[in-house]
Amino acid sequence: MNATALLSRFRRTRGAVVPHRKDTAELETIDMPVPSEIVLPMQQHIGALCEPVVKKGDHVDVGSLVGHAPRGLSADIFSGVSGTVKAIQPVFYSTGKTDTTVIIESDGAQTVADTVAPPEVTDQASFLAAIKKSGLVGLASPPISSWRRPTSRRSTSTW
Repeated sequence: MNATALLSRFRRTRGAVVPHRKDTAELETIDMPVPSEIVLPMQQHIGALCEPVVKKGDHVDVGSLVGHAPRGLSADIFSGVSGTVKAIQPVFYSTGKTDTTVIIESDGAQTVADTVAPPEVTDQASFLAAIKKSGLVGLASPPISSWRRPTSRRSTSTW
């Protein structure tokens, strides 16, 4: 495809046209190693800054609550590794914004927290509560927490 044709497609679609050819169907699946350390910013969304609920030296497991969403459009933050909280410290971004980070040193065991269990969903209210408790937030839509979406006349569906 020449540059003129590509530019024409770009103007027509109002975005870049990237062919979806990963050629990975025949590749073997490999396990990625557990990182030795993770840094969790306490603001990973448009909502309010989460408050750390752990302190330096605490042990956390995979799925342990690390940051609690205080209000509004926030979502809780959970650990992705098991290990020890190494530090809680501020970080400063190039935009001038500040944030708090929780640094967890992994023990490599990937022990899952006792609190991690499938939700019991029986109706719309318990479905929305399960979404909020999971920390799930919207993707490729208005940047608001999924559990805070306004109700509509359409039925709630997982797809």
